[in-house]
Amino acid sequence: MVQVTVEAQPPGSGGDLAWVPVFTTVLTATKGPGGITLWTAPITLPAPRGSRPFRLRIEELEIYQTGTPGEMQNRLVYADVLPL
Repeated sequence: MVQVTVEAQPPGSGGDLAWVPVFTTVLTATKGPGGITLWTAPITLPAPRGSRPFRLRIEELEIYQTGTPGEMQNRLVYADVLPL
Protein backbone atom coordinates (compact mmCIF):
# COMPACT_ATOMS: atom_id res chain seq x y z
CA MET A 1 0.00 0.00 0.00
CA VAL A 2 1.22 3.50 -0.82
CA GLN A 3 -0.24 6.55 0.88
CA VAL A 4 0.38 10.28 0.76
CA THR A 5 -0.15 12.69 3.64
CA VAL A 6 -0.55 16.41 3.02
CA GLU A 7 1.25 18.30 5.78
CA ALA A 8 1.22 22.03 6.59
CA GLN A 9 3.15 24.32 8.89
CA PRO A 10 1.05 26.52 11.18
CA PRO A 11 1.64 30.27 10.77
CA GLY A 12 4.66 31.47 12.72
CA SER A 13 6.22 28.01 13.06
CA GLY A 14 9.23 26.52 11.33
CA GLY A 15 11.63 23.62 11.25
CA ASP A 16 11.19 19.92 10.60
CA LEU A 17 9.18 19.25 13.78
CA ALA A 18 6.51 21.89 13.00
CA TRP A 19 4.73 19.92 10.24
CA VAL A 20 1.12 18.97 11.01
CA PRO A 21 -0.79 16.28 9.05
CA VAL A 22 -3.85 17.68 7.25
CA PHE A 23 -5.17 14.50 5.59
CA THR A 24 -3.96 11.14 4.24
CA THR A 25 -5.01 9.47 0.98
CA VAL A 26 -4.27 5.92 -0.17
CA LEU A 27 -2.92 5.88 -3.73
CA THR A 28 -4.31 3.58 -6.42
CA ALA A 29 -1.95 1.36 -8.40
CA THR A 30 -2.38 1.39 -12.18
CA LYS A 31 -0.36 -0.16 -14.98
CA GLY A 32 1.78 2.37 -16.80
CA PRO A 33 3.82 2.27 -20.00
CA GLY A 34 6.26 -0.60 -20.25
CA GLY A 35 4.58 -2.47 -17.41
CA ILE A 36 5.64 -0.04 -14.67
CA THR A 37 3.30 0.67 -11.77
CA LEU A 38 1.96 4.20 -11.33
CA TRP A 39 0.50 5.27 -7.98
CA THR A 40 -2.11 8.01 -8.32
CA ALA A 41 -4.82 9.89 -6.43
CA PRO A 42 -6.39 13.33 -6.68
CA ILE A 43 -5.06 15.68 -4.00
CA THR A 44 -6.57 19.08 -3.17
CA LEU A 45 -4.64 21.38 -0.89
CA PRO A 46 -6.64 23.01 1.94
CA ALA A 47 -5.41 26.48 0.83
CA PRO A 48 -3.87 27.86 -2.37
CA ARG A 49 -0.35 26.69 -3.12
CA GLY A 50 2.16 29.29 -1.94
CA SER A 51 -0.20 30.74 0.68
CA ARG A 52 1.57 28.73 3.40
CA PRO A 53 4.17 25.93 3.51
CA PHE A 54 2.87 22.53 2.36
CA ARG A 55 4.59 19.23 1.69
CA LEU A 56 3.64 15.69 0.70
CA ARG A 57 4.84 12.78 2.85
CA ILE A 58 4.82 9.60 0.74
CA GLU A 59 4.96 6.23 2.48
CA GLU A 60 4.97 2.67 1.19
CA LEU A 61 3.67 0.19 3.76
CA GLU A 62 3.88 -3.57 3.72
CA ILE A 63 0.82 -5.22 5.25
CA TYR A 64 1.43 -8.61 6.83
CA GLN A 65 -0.23 -11.03 9.21
CA THR A 66 1.06 -11.17 12.77
CA GLY A 67 1.31 -14.32 14.88
CA THR A 68 -2.31 -13.82 15.99
CA PRO A 69 -4.81 -15.25 13.47
CA GLY A 70 -6.70 -12.50 11.62
CA GLU A 71 -4.49 -9.69 12.98
CA MET A 72 -2.67 -7.55 10.43
CA GLN A 73 0.17 -5.07 10.93
CA ASN A 74 1.86 -2.40 8.79
CA ARG A 75 5.60 -2.01 8.27
CA LEU A 76 7.11 1.09 6.69
CA VAL A 77 9.35 0.12 3.76
CA TYR A 78 9.85 3.50 2.03
CA ALA A 79 9.24 7.16 2.87
CA ASP A 80 10.01 10.45 1.20
CA VAL A 81 8.95 14.10 1.49
CA LEU A 82 8.21 16.46 -1.42
CA PRO A 83 8.02 20.18 -0.63
CA LEU A 84 5.33 22.10 -2.52
